[in-house]
Amino acid sequence: SHSSSQENGSCSAGAFAVLDSPYLSSSSSSSASSSLPLHTLLPLGDGSYLRCARGDGCPVHYVDVFRAPNHPPRYGYELVPLYVGRSRNQPARRHACEGVWILKSGEELHLRVVRSNLTCYAIEGKYTTRGGVTFGLLHDAAGEECHDEEQLEAASSPCWKLSGHWTQTNYKEPQPATFTFDADFSSFEGAWMAGDKRGSWNGIRDPTASASKKATAELESLQRVQGDDGQRAQAIADVQLVWAGVEPIPDGYEVVSDLERPLRANAQDAVAVDAEQPCSGLHMCVRRLPLDDDSASTLSELGVVWAEIENVPKGFEAVERTRGGRDAALRAGHGSGHRLLLVLKRAKGARVALSQVQVAYARSELPRECERISHTPMVLDASLNEAAKHEVRGRNMDVWLGISTLPRFAHAIAGEWETSSGRWTASVGARVPGVLLVEGRYGRQLENRVRGLLVPEGGHGYELMAVYEERERKHPGYLSLSLDRDCTRLEGSGSYGNERVSAWEGSRDDFVTLGLKKDYTSLWQAGRELFSDSAAGNSIDALLSQSLQPEVLGGSNQLRCHACEQLSDALRYTCVFRAPEHLVVCVKRFAYDYKSGELNKLLDAVRFSPTVTLPGTPAALRAQVFDEAGDAEREEASGAPLHYGLYAVVVHLGRTIDGGHYYTFARDSSDAAQLHLHDDPENAPWACYNDESVTPTTWAEFTERLDSSLDNSAYILFYRRLRTGAVAALVSDTSAEQEKSAAAVSVLPKQVAASLVARCAKDSRHFLFSELGQYG
Repeated sequence: SHSSSQENGSCSAGAFAVLDSPYLSSSSSSSASSSLPLHTLLPLGDGSYLRCARGDGCPVHYVDVFRAPNHPPRYGYELVPLYVGRSRNQPARRHACEGVWILKSGEELHLRVVRSNLTCYAIEGKYTTRGGVTFGLLHDAAGEECHDEEQLEAASSPCWKLSGHWTQTNYKEPQPATFTFDADFSSFEGAWMAGDKRGSWNGIRDPTASASKKATAELESLQRVQGDDGQRAQAIADVQLVWAGVEPIPDGYEVVSDLERPLRANAQDAVAVDAEQPCSGLHMCVRRLPLDDDSASTLSELGVVWAEIENVPKGFEAVERTRGGRDAALRAGHGSGHRLLLVLKRAKGARVALSQVQVAYARSELPRECERISHTPMVLDASLNEAAKHEVRGRNMDVWLGISTLPRFAHAIAGEWETSSGRWTASVGARVPGVLLVEGRYGRQLENRVRGLLVPEGGHGYELMAVYEERERKHPGYLSLSLDRDCTRLEGSGSYGNERVSAWEGSRDDFVTLGLKKDYTSLWQAGRELFSDSAAGNSIDALLSQSLQPEVLGGSNQLRCHACEQLSDALRYTCVFRAPEHLVVCVKRFAYDYKSGELNKLLDAVRFSPTVTLPGTPAALRAQVFDEAGDAEREEASGAPLHYGLYAVVVHLGRTIDGGHYYTFARDSSDAAQLHLHDDPENAPWACYNDESVTPTTWAEFTERLDSSLDNSAYILFYRRLRTGAVAALVSDTSAEQEKSAAAVSVLPKQVAASLVARCAKDSRHFLFSELGQYG
């Protein structure tokens, strides 16, 4: 098989496509299609046009139209957006989320963008006294109420605001919360809501926070990230295990297990790992990168597990092999069969990252900021030495793995705060660019308000973190909505106290979708069918040609382009690379009857002639298909059609698949030069072989016997490749027959009749204007 993406121009989207111009470009229409003007254009409100094309692409056999709040089905349809713009008397959108949304409840939601391109920081805070968790986005709130760029420039100095939600033991559902920080991040004041309750949050930077070892390390990290000492803090990006003596240290890595006696440094492991090159021990190596580089993935957690006893924790990956493909177990477990494996967790944009990994003797020799990994997830021993302790410096010592973490991203808000509700510890997550501040109204009479931040989610869509205010409720509630990438659909839910508000679901009102169902078993171009999944008739030539027809990969079966990484329609060809000397064709004579639940025999008559032609490879694909053919094969594998002569037919006698009798009509195939003839009485006469009975026959006799009886069905046909002389004679006879038949058939007109064009145009306009016109 060979796949090849085909450019079908403006018809690549099917029979319907949205065009920027009413004129067809040269790249989107061939000269053939220009002589077939079966196209109708419907102007859309945003200046584009919907084109209805006939005679090009795969046929559309079902059409439906969807408008908010009705959503197209997730499967079964190909969708064409008909109208995504605004009318000419409305201002242009600042973002696709702006506009009128229709909710399934029948209410309307009107959204507009207040500020765009905000750079925010993801913040997570924990209360040590009440166990509450706060999550939100820290952003510059100066000029929040500004409605144009001039007002924004005249706004006051930066004012940082944390907008988000909080949860607690008494409130499982998210509750709205806002903090406003002063310019130097020394204090904040804010408010929280929980249903009908409302409270204030005030806090100052904890002056004693630097007393703890962990807080001291965090402050030192912040200083390094911010460049106070001219250095940038480092994070662990990867950990590799290397066998010393046989594997080199990877470029950019450094050894962190510099022990007097390396891990697994014993004769048994040295031979078990590599019998030809004994190893001298296992080294642990790490690769570092700047802590504040949020474009790369880092390690956030590290641990060990006993294989065959414990499962690898969710989100972790086990290091079972070195880069050289050798065993990477930290402990081999000789005798027990259990191995101690290193497990690690990678994360991009995580709030914390590993800043140090160290292997050392005894806990006292680990750096003071490192935490010793003393147990596995099932509280089993996590020391790295074998059953016997390492004998070092005249005493036996355990080997331990130690790690330390630091805030992944630095910001002055990170650290501990003293608040009116207890101690609050804030950690900073990834920077989030491109955030929008949006506001709007919703309800039957637009009596309710909503305001929040629209956060992009890596090209997959948007999340709206907002608060909503309703007339019948005393305080605002929290609202979380997800929008698709094109901002055409939204769904989510809100909360008010411990009450979860009914789910929100809706579509943008000015978004109309045309749903199509196509028949990908056939392809048309300029009013002519190029190929079809249906055979032209019940002949061996037609069936063989149909089985080698190209296949359209479209709809849910589209091919991903290697160049642009986008899904697109493609054609898949089945080509004969090397033709056989003998060709055996089996006719599929059975089908499953879904009504009776039985497998039945197909009694249809199948026509055949003394010769059959194996279709060749299209000229445009020959260079790709036969590129790897050798010099001796190139002439045979040229891709030209190949001709074969019939020398045997196996017949099934009977009307069911579970009974009957087989017999054969055959002739001598040693002389392939005469196999193109119906009969060759002198060199290769036909004979009927039926058990012990062998009787002579002719082409006319046995073909008449097959055509006149339902019980006798041709089942397997044997052909042999024709020699050069037989092919020349066959081609000459075929050309003469074609000229004779062409003289008796009238030539099709090059130009389609004007009456047919008018009828097609009238029918297209009726659909476009009558069926779609009701949607505006």
